[in-house]
Amino acid sequence: RLDLARLVYTAAEDCRPLVEGAGLSLSVEVPATPAWVLGDAARLGQVVQNLLDNTARFCDAGHRVEVRVSADQACGQAVLS
Repeated sequence: RLDLARLVYTAAEDCRPLVEGAGLSLSVEVPATPAWVLGDAARLGQVVQNLLDNTARFCDAGHRVEVRVSADQACGQAVLS
């Protein structure tokens, strides 16, 4: 069990220097409350970092990169976009 919001925020912030160094702006939006999921923290963090690494490599400067986590506790779902 892990807090997807915290994991994504941390992974994205770790990549911020790389993304901004490529001339991109990075926006990270996560809920203030935990978004609990069952998963492998190392692999999920790696997914976020790999996506941002690829973005920094292959997107032209000047673009805005948005990373979001939303949680619907009533449905028991978390969404990473």
